[in-house]
Amino acid sequence: MPNLAGIFDMTSRPTETVAAAARLVRVLGVVGVKYVAREWHDERFAAVNLLNGICGNLDQPAISATGNVVLFLDGEISNLAEEWQATTVDLEVATPSPARACLDLCQQYGDGFVKRLDGQFNVLLYDCSNRSVKVFNDRLAYRPFYYWCADGLAVFGLEKKALFAARGRTPPFDPMGTLEFMAFGHNLDDRTVFAGVEAMPQGSVVEFKDSRVTARRYWRPAYDNRTGVRSLEEGALELGRRLSRAVTRRTQGTRSYGIFLSGGLDSRAVAGALAGVRRDIASFTFGKDDSPDLRYGRELAAKLGFPHYRLAYDDISLTELLPRVVWRTEGSISFNETYSIAQHEYIRPKAAVIFNGHFGDAISGGHLLPGQFLARNKRQLAEHIVAKRSLLHLPTLRVLFRSSFLDDAHLEMVRGIERSLVSLEEDRLPLAHNLWDMTVRQRRFTFSSPAVDRYVVEQVTPFTDNDVVDLMLSLPVRHLFGQRVYKRMILQTFPEIAGVPWAKTGHRLSTSLVVDMAVQARLYVAKRIRRTATRAEPTGTGPGSGDLKTYIDTRFSLDAFAADLFDRDAIQRVIQAALDGSGSAAPLFVLLTLAECARLFGTGGLTEPPPETRPVL
Repeated sequence: MPNLAGIFDMTSRPTETVAAAARLVRVLGVVGVKYVAREWHDERFAAVNLLNGICGNLDQPAISATGNVVLFLDGEISNLAEEWQATTVDLEVATPSPARACLDLCQQYGDGFVKRLDGQFNVLLYDCSNRSVKVFNDRLAYRPFYYWCADGLAVFGLEKKALFAARGRTPPFDPMGTLEFMAFGHNLDDRTVFAGVEAMPQGSVVEFKDSRVTARRYWRPAYDNRTGVRSLEEGALELGRRLSRAVTRRTQGTRSYGIFLSGGLDSRAVAGALAGVRRDIASFTFGKDDSPDLRYGRELAAKLGFPHYRLAYDDISLTELLPRVVWRTEGSISFNETYSIAQHEYIRPKAAVIFNGHFGDAISGGHLLPGQFLARNKRQLAEHIVAKRSLLHLPTLRVLFRSSFLDDAHLEMVRGIERSLVSLEEDRLPLAHNLWDMTVRQRRFTFSSPAVDRYVVEQVTPFTDNDVVDLMLSLPVRHLFGQRVYKRMILQTFPEIAGVPWAKTGHRLSTSLVVDMAVQARLYVAKRIRRTATRAEPTGTGPGSGDLKTYIDTRFSLDAFAADLFDRDAIQRVIQAALDGSGSAAPLFVLLTLAECARLFGTGGLTEPPPETRPVL
């Protein structure tokens, strides 16, 4: 679980890069977890990678024979050994360390080396002679990377807190970034809630040189049917082969493995592939005793021979959870999305690496909905996205924000989504939505959640494998709608678990699209009827919510919400309604997340993790 961060002076004047790196190390350290700090610096550049050895990257940085090029590797590259061996003449030579193998490939292929790599990674390259820093990420940006350029200095890293510690100050909240977070529970495109701090785009090379920073994409997702897969059966067989290979690549060595296993499709597909490699996989299911996820997750584990553990939220204290989650996710997602942090003391003794099903629904057509087919243009599709994916809808936002800000800002947010749809250069609107989902929602929401686990366990996502993604981008929409090829793949490739009902429907998977759509339509209607019937009932705030009032009384501050943007009186009323059970909890959770961001990071001068943010192990 490396944690890479650095600072680079883009001017010609000397700076205190070493002192900045020292501040950066202290704030990233985790009490109770053994890390090794790997550092390198000169007068204009300093970088550090905190490592604990799970990914096998301890031997770094890699330095060229001339001493002019320095390379740090963050994360894991699943095909690195085979790519390096394909380039060496002497087959008897053992594969070097991951960082050294990366540097060898870089020196042979230039910047194009990153196109050969498959995994979840960030690679930082410092060229001493050229006085430049380049950062390369994986095609889907599974491990978020942030940078902030100001006053001639560029700071960058896997965690935003490292940037703030290195600079000795925290930038103010960005108004548009704050609106995006309130509306969606995450940010859009490259913006963050902190002014000037940007998220690295997917499949990109970001270069810091002289007084400029440039970002260019080396890969963009696009639907293009060129693989020759024609029939549904053929596509399902090929998907099964590629997913199984992706899992095998990621289960090398003697590490202890686990999986977050629900009754859904994505984690069961990964579990089926894992069972073909090894059976000593600890499976964890989050949920109540009567939940479908727990029932079917336990049944899946039994059929695969995995030991199974239930992780409950019954006794969670949200007051204790809130600072720990926000410290790790830094305002990337609403804190209530990441309860797994409360279970680390039970997970870590059983698994150092956790597999998950992230991204499986997005690439398999699970987010293709009828409304996208009805949209006539990308403006309507943008409005559909806002209506479908918003956490807080416009009427709620009108209560919280001042109209002098919201009226123009919300319109600009919708137009920004429309511009991002146009930039994808996909005229088939349902597929344009899928690409937006992959490049925005998955990158800025789904892929942000492992940050809470990364310092204790490493999360691995086989569905981000290059071969799996390439196949799914090559399939026609008729195979994706209703997840037809995906469901057939599970039935064909993993027949031992195909009979376990899908938690979403309570029924077994069907190869008939008509039957499957009829079941889901019936469930959708029943769900809407239940919503209408219970609309006037209190919503509550979920497990462990009883101590939230104490937290709000002692730690919550309205000063986090700029008076020229927010209606502070309205915020107080919304919070009180949620605590009373007469209002929705969703506004409360995002408001608490932002307020805790301001409390933890807003003072500047970060030196070490506050006691309330440290892990319970």
